[in-house]
Amino acid sequence: MSTSSDPLPCLFCGIPCSGKPITGSDECYKKMVEVLEREDKSGNARSQNIDRVLRVLGISNVHPRDFDKALREYTRKHELILQKLLWPRFDGFIAEQSALDMNFIAKILEENTDLFRVVELGTGHGGMSLFLGSVICDRGGSVLTIDRLKLMDGGYPLWCQSAQKYDVSFLQKDIFALETVKEVSDFIANHRAMIFCDGGDKKREIPLYTGLLKKGDLLLAHDYRAEFHLRDIPDETLTVLESYLQEETPKGTQILSMIRI
Repeated sequence: MSTSSDPLPCLFCGIPCSGKPITGSDECYKKMVEVLEREDKSGNARSQNIDRVLRVLGISNVHPRDFDKALREYTRKHELILQKLLWPRFDGFIAEQSALDMNFIAKILEENTDLFRVVELGTGHGGMSLFLGSVICDRGGSVLTIDRLKLMDGGYPLWCQSAQKYDVSFLQKDIFALETVKEVSDFIANHRAMIFCDGGDKKREIPLYTGLLKKGDLLLAHDYRAEFHLRDIPDETLTVLESYLQEETPKGTQILSMIRI
């Protein structure tokens, strides 16, 4: 019979690790991702798996009132491990949004069947870019994703293979550069579009790129109420935007959703 003192098996490789923090190989990371994705449709099963991960990480026995502090401390030391464990992936690439956020955006794109262009400001690891492309590629839509860096954790060449499949293009430029704004303007000029602001400065991204929107185009911005609020957006920008579908999560609205009027 198993006891609480028994060594916990590593969820990556199955080797007992006595609750010590994991520093597994990339192969172990893949196994962990498979464990989470296999039961992703069951919230309870997923929660149980994540709880097992926390046990292996050695921070599950912390008193609830101290858990946030312990997790932040662990994150500072092992940020890459936690990212690879808990972030959703698409086609093997990390998407730096929650599954709820991804489903919310997919719902918007699926309801707006006449929307053929998506611009993503801030590519990150590239999983979200591929996910956006997968939703609209069958209707003939395409995605332009922009970032100053190539952070694709599985490697840029491999990411490009998936990007080609979903008609996603990557532009390695500063999103605030005038030439970048011009390229985005040309990309969305003849089609209904959605611009997804997820770079490092939404307070600048939103007013700048709202200026490119046509009537009926959508603007979404991630990390709403965490990195910015409506009061941070200039009045002249808000006068041409109207609230669209709002996200409902346990933490409240995470994505600002607006339509150009």
